[in-house]
Formats: sequence, C-alpha cells, structure tokens
Amino acid sequence: TSAIRPVTSSVTLKLASLQPTIVGNGGRVTIYGEGFTKTGNDIETKYKTFSNIPSLDGKTLTFSFSFSVEELDASGFNQLPPEAAPSVIVPISLSVKNSNGVSNELIFNCQIR
Repeated sequence: TSAIRPVTSSVTLKLASLQPTIVGNGGRVTIYGEGFTKTGNDIETKYKTFSNIPSLDGKTLTFSFSFSVEELDASGFNQLPPEAAPSVIVPISLSVKNSNGVSNELIFNCQIR
C-alpha cells in the first residue's frame, strides 16, 4: 500500500510591477504581484520597513511612502539653494516579506523637493 501524503500548496511570493514609478513624500504606492497574505506583509527598502501591510486580494499591496531626508541619507541636499537642484530623484528598491517567503526586488523613484 502507498502512504497517504497531505496535499501542500506552494505559494510563491512574486512582485510584477508597481505604480506610480515616481513618488513624493507621503505618496501612495501600489505593488502588483502574487503571494501576498491578508496581513503580515512587510515592505522592505534599504531605508525603512513598512510593516503589516494588508492585501485583500493576495495580488495588490498599497502603502504610503513617507520618509525624512535623514532616512534617505540626503541631508546635504537641503543645504543647496532651490535653484541649484530643484528636485532630486532617488531610486528605491523594495521587496516584500511574509509567511510565503521573500519576493524579488522592484525599483521606484522617490522625488525629493
């Protein structure tokens, strides 16, 4: 006789895209992909982690990207006169971590000033 094995489903955490690709401080970012959980999704960047972001459908996550200039290590930027650098774009890579694992990375741009 053969042993009965439980059926396990393997859910892969994968990021497909995000919108918008350029966001300012406090702007909302939506990540599209698969393998998101109803709760417990942590969006990790080099500078900051956004914890416990919910996903109602398992395919989208939306969060507000807020930061201080110090968190982005761009404190010297504020010392420049506005005409010297009216705005700066900082690329931000992000990934998602939850009970299904850790996703691939995507990049969006953060506009300062």
